[in-house]
Amino acid sequence: MTNAAACVKLAAMQLTEYSIEELRLLLPESLVRAPQTLIDSVAVNGLLVPPVVVDGVVCDGHRRIAACRLAGKQTITCLTCKGSPGVMFAELNSQRELSAFEAAAVFTRLAADDQAAFLKHTGLSESPHMKIALAFIAAEILPHPELLDLSLSMTVWRELGHLGNDMGRFAVPLLQLPGTAAEKRNIAGLLRQAQRRNELPDKLPGNNAGEVLVSMQKIAQPRRTEALAHFDAAVAGASLPPTAQLRIDPTFSQPGVQLTINLTRNHLDRLDQVKAAVNEIFAAVPEL
Repeated sequence: MTNAAACVKLAAMQLTEYSIEELRLLLPESLVRAPQTLIDSVAVNGLLVPPVVVDGVVCDGHRRIAACRLAGKQTITCLTCKGSPGVMFAELNSQRELSAFEAAAVFTRLAADDQAAFLKHTGLSESPHMKIALAFIAAEILPHPELLDLSLSMTVWRELGHLGNDMGRFAVPLLQLPGTAAEKRNIAGLLRQAQRRNELPDKLPGNNAGEVLVSMQKIAQPRRTEALAHFDAAVAGASLPPTAQLRIDPTFSQPGVQLTINLTRNHLDRLDQVKAAVNEIFAAVPEL
């Protein structure tokens, strides 16, 4: 939302007193957690910034309203305006990245005519795969509070959306899988590649993201997996000096080979030894 557009919208807003209980939330209460500092501040100072409401639906200020309720407040002053509550929510939060859960909770309540505007304001892809992912999250994740402390990036959810009907087998297990965000992103991409090869496994093959990543590479990228095996064998058989390490990124997300070697002035001759060993390795691995 531009500054000019923001000024127009704010100018059209009016202050209205509401009973807290009559306000309807766009976000489920399971996604709204008011920090104790905010609750304490509201109890002592009242609410300094009013929430924004459209037709009794809260578009901005969910945590402030939760804090007021926990602080024992009965009524609250809100800024009221006209428009689509979901689109207004997207506009007022356009300066931050929504979580996938927040986006899904709001998107799936929108009228079809408002969905494109919502996706534009939130910076999300207006693709069928994104819409599939958001619908899945709303139906299969949001009803389960125990899953809401976990997270996957919107990039991963969009990749999972490409799986269509197969998404249900992998989304929740991937969400719960121990591992890094980068590993899970790569796993989602490999699942998509495996589906194109008609070789999707029945479930994630491993107990953590590292194990799953290795297994999925073998399924989705057999030629690359073979190249890694050739590389490992060549490194093992090369005459690298003890202080030298040569490795390749197994995900192939960073192209090239990394060489690390520690030398002292008395062992500069090992540079020639390293060069010869690297030439042996490249000669033994045609894929490089």
